[in-house]
Amino acid sequence: MNTMKSSEVFNYKKINDLISTSGQPSKEDFRKIKEDGFELVIDLAPVDYDRYSIQDQPALLRNLNLPYIHIPVDFKSPSTEDYEHFSTALKNNYGKKIWIHCAANYRVTVFFSIWAEKNLNWSEEKSNKLIDSIWKSDPNWTMNDVWRDFMMNARSLEPA
Repeated sequence: MNTMKSSEVFNYKKINDLISTSGQPSKEDFRKIKEDGFELVIDLAPVDYDRYSIQDQPALLRNLNLPYIHIPVDFKSPSTEDYEHFSTALKNNYGKKIWIHCAANYRVTVFFSIWAEKNLNWSEEKSNKLIDSIWKSDPNWTMNDVWRDFMMNARSLEPA
């Protein structure tokens, strides 16, 4: 019997009853995510089987009857266009139980936090607290100017 919980996925964060975020789930994690009632997976990681992707994630999720939206965000060059695709996907599906992931939850915490400021009336302080909970959890990772600039630019966009 598998006693793994979806909340045990790497860098898991439960945002509310509808949204959870994490790093890359495994095949078993996705099975548990489906069992836990999630209705959609949004993936912000590029496909990179050598580093952090699982083989044929779209097929696995299709077999689990778990809809999937893939918005590959280049970690070295996140764009406001990426954010706009994410924002539209999330707004069009908000109300469903959604699991949002990338390789380690760095991209996701930034994208979701800015979306929450614009759509859930989060303060910038609350948004930054979620971002910091991941970005400051590992002393080997620090936010660079690319991500600070991205955040400033994305925060200036109109809500989707």
